[in-house]
Amino acid sequence: MGQTAGGKGKTFGVQGGNGGGPAGPREDLWGQRGNRWGLGGQWGTRRVNGAPQRDEHRGFGHPRLQLPETPAMFPTVRTAPLGSRQIPGSPYSLTILQEGFSRPRADGSFEADCSITLVRGGPVTALVDTGGPWGRRRLLDDLEALGVSPRDVTHVLCTHGHSDHVGNLNLFPSAALLVGFDLSCGDGVFLPNGLDRGVPYAPHPGFVEVVATPGHVRAHVSVVVRGTDAGTVVVAGDLFEREGDEGVWRGLSEDPQRQEESRGWAVGVADVVVPGHGAAFRVVRGGCGGCGDVEEESGDSKGDIEGT
Repeated sequence: MGQTAGGKGKTFGVQGGNGGGPAGPREDLWGQRGNRWGLGGQWGTRRVNGAPQRDEHRGFGHPRLQLPETPAMFPTVRTAPLGSRQIPGSPYSLTILQEGFSRPRADGSFEADCSITLVRGGPVTALVDTGGPWGRRRLLDDLEALGVSPRDVTHVLCTHGHSDHVGNLNLFPSAALLVGFDLSCGDGVFLPNGLDRGVPYAPHPGFVEVVATPGHVRAHVSVVVRGTDAGTVVVAGDLFEREGDEGVWRGLSEDPQRQEESRGWAVGVADVVVPGHGAAFRVVRGGCGGCGDVEEESGDSKGDIEGT
C-alpha cells in the first residue's frame, strides 16, 4: 500500500491494438512490457499464421476468462485526479464514503484503511469494500447521513479478503456477501459462481458487474459500474493502490505478472478508477477527458498532466 496520491496527473504510453480485449495468450496479446504503470503494451486478438484468432479459453491465467469487450486503445493514456467523491448517473450513482489511505510510520509499520464506495439508484444497493473493524462507527454514520440503513444494502462486494477491506461484513446480515471469489447469502449459504473461471458475477447485468482481476491476491475482483455521468467506473480495490502507484504496487502483489494484465484490462475499460488506497482518478485517452462532467468538490479535476 502506498501513500495517498499527489496532485499531478500521470502519463503512460500504450501501443495501439484492434480492441479485441484480453482474450489471447500473454506472449501474443500483451507484447512489450515495462511502461510506467506496468501495463501490457499491446491489446488485440492473437494471430495464428497471420490470421486473427479469438481464444476465449485463455487470459489472466484462468481456463475460461470471459470479460467485457475493451475499447480500442489510444496511442497515449493518461490519468488525472477526479476531484470528487460523488459520481452521479442513471440508474446508478456512486458515493465514495471513505477515501482509502496508507501512511508509513517511523517504526516501519503503517496505518491504512481502504476506499469504501456506495453504489445505488437501481434495484441493487451495493457497498464495495467495508473498511477495517476500527472504522465501524464511522461507516454506519456515513450511511445514515445518506439515508441508508444496513438492511437497505443488497450486496456487499469485497474486492479481496484483507482485514482493511472486510472488517465490517457482519453489519450487513441481509445482504449477499462476496469476498473475492466466495459468494454467500443468508445463514451461511454459499452460492456457485464463475469468478474463479474468469466469468463475471453480475448483480445487475449491463450495469453492475464483478470481474476477476487477480494479482494483488489470486482471488481479487473489481466492480464495474456502467452508465454514470462519468462513463464506466471501475472500483478496483488494490488492483491500483492509488494514482501514480508505479514503484509501489509490485511489492504488494502476490503475482505481479497477472496483476499487470489485470491493470491493463481495467485501464482499457474504465473512464474512472477508484483505487484501494487513494483518491479516484480519470483515465484520459487521446487528449480528451474520456468521461463526462462530474461536479467537483474543489480545484481543477484534471490537475497538471505530466508529459511522457
